[in-house]
Amino acid sequence: MPKRDEKDALAKWEINMRRGMLEMFVLAKINEKVNTYGWEIVHDLKKRTSDQLVLEEGTLYPLLHRMEKKGFLISEWMQSRKYYSITDYGKVILRQMLNTWNRLVKMGDIILERGILNGSLSRKTSEEVNYCPKCGNKQFYRGTNFCQDCGERIA
Repeated sequence: MPKRDEKDALAKWEINMRRGMLEMFVLAKINEKVNTYGWEIVHDLKKRTSDQLVLEEGTLYPLLHRMEKKGFLISEWMQSRKYYSITDYGKVILRQMLNTWNRLVKMGDIILERGILNGSLSRKTSEEVNYCPKCGNKQFYRGTNFCQDCGERIA
């Protein structure tokens, strides 16, 4: 069992990782549906991640405001709610984020696979391997249900 310092270090590392990915996650959610409002974003991301990603208002709304200021989103008040839509520029940025994400995941695979296999850790491939139904590539589970090559959802 990890010591308290190790748990704290891991928790801080995870917070920083999530913080770096939130903008991409939120843009991807808004890209799915024109005119999405804050609670809908929070609820959908929470549901999709089985309650692992819970955004608080104090995190989401400043993020949406920053993305709107950068030109990634536009907003409109309708029926007492502020609805967000992705701009063409936001779509370009999201594509670039996804390309970077895929590149980093592949790079991480190369580095970590060697480190895991050559080091003292072992990988449980029987539980962590899925095959993409669209492209057939072998996918190691990394907390995502999407193929790193073609983007298809993996069950």
